Amino acid sequence: MLNFRNTNIFFIILLAAGIGIYIQYGFPFYFIFLLPIAYCLIVFWGCYYVGSNFFITIVCKANTANKEIAISFDDGPATLFTPGILQVLKNEHVKATFFCIGSRIAGNEAILKQVHADGHIIGNHSYSHHFWFDLYSAKKCRMTWH
Repeated sequence: MLNFRNTNIFFIILLAAGIGIYIQYGFPFYFIFLLPIAYCLIVFWGCYYVGSNFFITIVCKANTANKEIAISFDDGPATLFTPGILQVLKNEHVKATFFCIGSRIAGNEAILKQVHADGHIIGNHSYSHHFWFDLYSAKKCRMTWH
């Protein structure tokens, strides 16, 4: 199965084999530089196509006769947008999930309470959602914010 763990193992084995063959038989060394390019292309595909289940299992569709979709909103609560979205959802009798950023809650507690009162699901979308968040170490992601 093509996933992140198996891809890493496969490319480590290929790299070790390439280095061993280079040392033993002296074939062109540039082959080893092609491995990172191939690796990056596969990881890019796994990042780009969420249905690939490359990092974790993702549910993108379900076999159902019901005409249903899941709606989610990220990076809120946003004073300019969230109240309008809530009104549209209420008018259409639709429920959604709101993934909120912790640092944006202060000052917007009333909006978040309205999201909850309207019966929507509230999820955590990090505390700060810094631009470089994806590059943070696991230790930094686990830090307690004060």
